Amino acid sequence: MGWLVVREYRTSSADLLLDAALSLPPGATFFAVSLGDRQIGTASITTDTLVDGVRVVSRLDLDLPFAGQTSHLISSTDAVYSRDLRLNTFTRRETGAVPSSVMEGRVADDSVLTLRLGRPQLEPEQTMRQPIDGFLMLASAIPFRVALEGNLRVGREIETRVVDPTTLSLRIDRALIVADSIFVVPDSADLDAVSGRWVPATYDTVRAYRFDQTLYGLPLETWVDQSGYVVYASSPLGFTLERSAFELASENYRRDQQEGPPVADDRAWPARALTSSTNRAQRVEKMTAVLDGGPAPGDSAAWAALDLGTPWQGHFGDTVRTSIQPEFDTIPVLVMDYHLPYPDESVWQGLEPGAYDGNDPLIGARARRIIGRERRVMRSVELLTQWVTEEVALTPVRGSATASYVLDQAAGDASGKAVLFVALCRAAGIPARPVAGFVYRDGVFSYHTWAEVWLTEWIGVDPTLGQPFADASHIRLAVGGLALPGSLPALIGRLRPRMLTIEVSP
Repeated sequence: MGWLVVREYRTSSADLLLDAALSLPPGATFFAVSLGDRQIGTASITTDTLVDGVRVVSRLDLDLPFAGQTSHLISSTDAVYSRDLRLNTFTRRETGAVPSSVMEGRVADDSVLTLRLGRPQLEPEQTMRQPIDGFLMLASAIPFRVALEGNLRVGREIETRVVDPTTLSLRIDRALIVADSIFVVPDSADLDAVSGRWVPATYDTVRAYRFDQTLYGLPLETWVDQSGYVVYASSPLGFTLERSAFELASENYRRDQQEGPPVADDRAWPARALTSSTNRAQRVEKMTAVLDGGPAPGDSAAWAALDLGTPWQGHFGDTVRTSIQPEFDTIPVLVMDYHLPYPDESVWQGLEPGAYDGNDPLIGARARRIIGRERRVMRSVELLTQWVTEEVALTPVRGSATASYVLDQAAGDASGKAVLFVALCRAAGIPARPVAGFVYRDGVFSYHTWAEVWLTEWIGVDPTLGQPFADASHIRLAVGGLALPGSLPALIGRLRPRMLTIEVSP
């Protein structure tokens, strides 16, 4: 009887979502984006209902401190969803700090995601297809879905499969609603005739719910109102996103920029990604550096959340110490020199696919040609590293690149080399993943991407510098490497390394 009552009189969550999506009020919210105590840009999210779905447009307009100077970055994503908020299509455009790039995504029958990448009329088009299971979203639309389902409540756990345009991969987005609170936000603005600046005119009081999640190892805190619109978001590395009236977020910022933005200190910020692999003869044995600009040195919980700890990288507060990875043939306890392919499925299941997936038949054929009949993992890693280092030219940043594209062009930046190396390893039966952070080279720290392979521990490998096992010059910050070069400084925020001590061997 209970089941019959539920069936006849209770509307399913799917039906509620279908009706709610069509009643989603069109609107736009604007944000001031800050890094530390200084506004560095603006953001906006616009929603609109279509005849058979919903359109969500998000835009970031940032002036990033990057490599001792300020670089302008514009990133916009235009996504179309079905009535029940399943992703149909999206287009992402990047301009400014990196060469212009376009990414188009299309979901076919909830089973295949097709991504097209490139720079129109300048670059050959790249296409990759990934099978999916069930509905897919972009992370920016998750709060809308949760709100429209009526599931905004403290203690609610959310798990959604999303497409990540930054890493060109699918991942599971997990969040927990941990609190609710009241926010007072500017609703409109007036122009102050004396100062020439916009000032708040009226305020709106909204109830918001706090979503806690982790992205690339970094904890994120996002407050969402009852309609699914973001009110405030922050990361431990200084980035904040704060809702405001358009004039306050945008017009005042533009006025400040016209008066002259602060000039970044060349000594404070890391250099751009490596464009050469010189000085290979020197190998860093040990290194100690201070990561300025992060959480307070005494905030152990915030530093622990950054996932700086590896068997050869540790930290105490804001001080990071790295040491060279051991010669593995002399310490067999740490690494089992297994025969390919690696048999433990649990390790493989934890690896996200994407631009560095090894299922491409051309990638597989190349991996077999490189390692030949070799089945020992240690020697295979050395052969793959040597091939990528010597056969793939190191070129300046050229936007997004899949492993197949880097292989076809025989050229790529450090990110492209890492993407190809990971794909070759996976095709050969070696669990591998890209990682990102800083590298100390030729007297300066640079943003960098390299790789890790599974040898009963995740061990760093740098195919850009020709290091089968990366030395102590690397500071790992993010796991699951970034395919878009301009994304790394945005992720790392105001964090910057400062050398204390270093030991180098010939």
